[in-house]
Amino acid sequence: IYNLGYDDRSVAYRMSLSEMVVPYGDTAAHWRWRSAFDVGEYGIGMLAAPLVAGKDVPNDALMVGIPAVTSGGDVSYRDDIVAIYEADAGMAWKHYDVMSGAHMEERGRQLVITQTSTVGNYDYALSWIFNLDGSIAFDAALSGILLTKGSDDSVYAGSEGNQKLAHIVAKNLIAPSHQHFFNVRLDMDIDDTSNTVTEVDLVRRSVGVENPFGNAIMMEDWDFRYEREAITSADASVARMWKIYSTKYNTLGIPTAYTLHPHAGPTSFLDNSNLVKRRAAFLTHDLWVTRYHENELFGAGGYPNQSSGDDGLPEYILNNESILRKDIVLWYTFNVTHLARPEDWPIMPTVHAGFKIVPTGFFTQNPATLRSAAKRR
Repeated sequence: IYNLGYDDRSVAYRMSLSEMVVPYGDTAAHWRWRSAFDVGEYGIGMLAAPLVAGKDVPNDALMVGIPAVTSGGDVSYRDDIVAIYEADAGMAWKHYDVMSGAHMEERGRQLVITQTSTVGNYDYALSWIFNLDGSIAFDAALSGILLTKGSDDSVYAGSEGNQKLAHIVAKNLIAPSHQHFFNVRLDMDIDDTSNTVTEVDLVRRSVGVENPFGNAIMMEDWDFRYEREAITSADASVARMWKIYSTKYNTLGIPTAYTLHPHAGPTSFLDNSNLVKRRAAFLTHDLWVTRYHENELFGAGGYPNQSSGDDGLPEYILNNESILRKDIVLWYTFNVTHLARPEDWPIMPTVHAGFKIVPTGFFTQNPATLRSAAKRR
């Protein structure tokens, strides 16, 4: 997604999936090396699959083709690769007055831009979703066929033997446990290119002067000043989020901003000595923030299939540039951890994961109500 804005105000210059890696947790000799870099090694653009109206996307979706680069360097035009459509989003907002019986409500709508890619056995549908309230969501939908291996097991054995590292999905067929890590590059330009990222936590205080009744919810926030400071991870215990704010202010005196709300999920199970973790260093932390450079586009570097480790983000932050009130890029990683079950066979039902970026002072009221009022007039 390029040049994203709202009513002539800039929000982001470029948002993209930077890398996706799938490490398997089976220690067998023919499995322990499996760790596909689906973007950098395979190419999700080159492997984009045609969309089917009425199945993958609604019947009235606008279908767009793309010029795809082949593995030989040629250009091949592909039809029906990207779909753009409007979707129902449930209740946008509502209030009912119990005294008078008066009520106000509005149905929500979303603009969805989606594509699918088939990388070997897995099918991924990647969607950017834009809501009337100004929020932006990224959804990764996973389906396809599990990567399985033959086994002597014909019945469930709990966490014993072959099923300690893999799970039975059919007689004599088990699927090793694995994770899918998605690294998304967010080149945000909130109102301008002079932005700052602040980490926001909600914290508890012991009963005392600040918390006399034991019910206080207090916010702590601090700005990232340099690249090496801005390597951090989500923490559900403090409802951690990251706010990207500009040098401009709304009429309430609040810096205009958007906030990244992370996906709740487990961290990587890979040991720091593991080669995959060294090659995909972006997954060691959920968030990295770097100074913008046009050639820094991929979290694991430009050539992950030739990497022996520490390419990409570790390299980008070596000079530890200032990121306070600068043109910055956020690199956010979320994951799906997959323990297979029989219902995942023979074709896996779709699993969703992603994150949301919501306006935080970018507006001075709910923008969906403004648009509804304009419509009524």
